[in-house]
Amino acid sequence: QYVGEKDVYILDDGIHAVAPGEAYFLIVRDSGKVVYSGPGTTIPLSEVFSRELIPGWNMLGNPYPVSIPVSALSLASGNPVRVWRYRGAWELADVLEPWEGYVIHVDAPDMIVINPYAKVENEKEEFSWKIKISAQCGNARDVENVAGFAPDAVEGKDVKEPPMLGNGISLYFVVNGERYAVDARSGENLVYEFVVETEREGEVVLRFEPENVPDVKEIRVFDHMTKKSFNPAEKYIFHAPCKRHFTLLVGNKGWLEKELDKMDEGLSLRVLNSVAFFYLPRSGKVALDVFGVDGRKIRSIYEGEMERGEHTLPLNFSAPPGIYFLLLRMENEKATCKMVRLK
Repeated sequence: QYVGEKDVYILDDGIHAVAPGEAYFLIVRDSGKVVYSGPGTTIPLSEVFSRELIPGWNMLGNPYPVSIPVSALSLASGNPVRVWRYRGAWELADVLEPWEGYVIHVDAPDMIVINPYAKVENEKEEFSWKIKISAQCGNARDVENVAGFAPDAVEGKDVKEPPMLGNGISLYFVVNGERYAVDARSGENLVYEFVVETEREGEVVLRFEPENVPDVKEIRVFDHMTKKSFNPAEKYIFHAPCKRHFTLLVGNKGWLEKELDKMDEGLSLRVLNSVAFFYLPRSGKVALDVFGVDGRKIRSIYEGEMERGEHTLPLNFSAPPGIYFLLLRMENEKATCKMVRLK
């Protein structure tokens, strides 16, 4: 069972009953196994089912003996309902099937309500245009990933990335330090950061499927490992195991070329009037430190998460006049700058 508050999978051989609305993963040695459960209990269709959800990922089963459309589900908070199922890869579900398990994510304590007789409404297309991205390594796949444009993009359109199962593969967008399967944005020129992560060995194949992207928009993807950009019209292949960072850019040609030029340079750092000016080619953990000429660390200026782009930080530290070095670190990248303190 996946325990959301601890972000771990727990193997439990002591489960003797699965109550309506519950779900578990079943580990088998071979595919094609048929499980005979014996008689069970379901909820009558005349009853509305509800269950409390804890913050994070919750496992959910269909409590009814018939298929239930996801549109019949609602959250007490009023937030959108996003239900995932696993069939060799995580997929967004539009129907809850009998005897099948699902997962759902909530940011705060909530209540899921299933009303079998709720009015089914056709969902409107959320995006004016979108780009679907998939990653595959051997028989492991992550296919339900969308970079989308919505004029009214707000919190709620973004969808959290489900937890990776076993020795699988995960493709996720990085938004405010968290993992998402859907990243919705608005604006003239757009930047989407995503990561492909797997411990498997072999070739990873990335595929991009643009839908309704305006002809005036250019699309490029920057690979932060190779420091090169590529056209997503063709599949992109690299080797695993890996945790590889990419940036998808969609916008006007002039803007896109300038952004790629900055990314080619990677980390950049300069100092002016006791202020550090630096550029980050992607979001992530950053450390900015001051060192003496003898290599001794004088002061830690900043350590933590930062968004991609240009930043400034004041260099407030006590030290006698002399020559010092500023070191900016971001994973395996570094940038240094000499500074002279006069007083």
